[in-house]
Order: sequence, then C-alpha cells, then structure tokens
Amino acid sequence: MLLRDIRLKRNCEAVLRMNRSMYRRVRAKNRRWFARMADSDYRQLLVQTFPEITEEEWERFMAIAQKAGFSQSAISDEEVQEMYGIFQR
Repeated sequence: MLLRDIRLKRNCEAVLRMNRSMYRRVRAKNRRWFARMADSDYRQLLVQTFPEITEEEWERFMAIAQKAGFSQSAISDEEVQEMYGIFQR
C-alpha cells in the first residue's frame, strides 16, 4: 500500500501511512506509553528507539508528518522521498 501510494504520487497518504507505521513501532517497543503521546514525547521516543537516525532527521520527519496531517499545503515528491529514506532505515 505504501509503495503504491508513492508510485501514484498520493504524497499525503504516503506520509501519513509512514508516520502511523513508525508510531506503532515506537509504541510496540515502549509499552509504557498507553495514551496518545504529545509530539515532543513521540519525537523523543523516536530518537531513543532508533538512535542510528539523527535527531535532526527525526525533526524533519515530524515536520513533514505534521504538514501532511494539519496543513492544506501539498507534500512534494522530495519530501516523500526524504521521509521514505528515514522510514526505510
């Protein structure tokens, strides 16, 4: 589904799908979080759970995800590819 969204240039859907997947991974590895996390908690857990990815990359990941979820601005192909690169690692 994700690759299909990327191929069909459904950029917003692809970004939201990647973010949901990362959110689930973080929650699975950090079971102490039962309620919805604040963005700052989520970012902190991303950094702690996946230390091979820099904090700056996670900040960019979050910025793109927030843009997809809360903005009327289009998500560019470059933003999708940037996020997908982080997601794959």
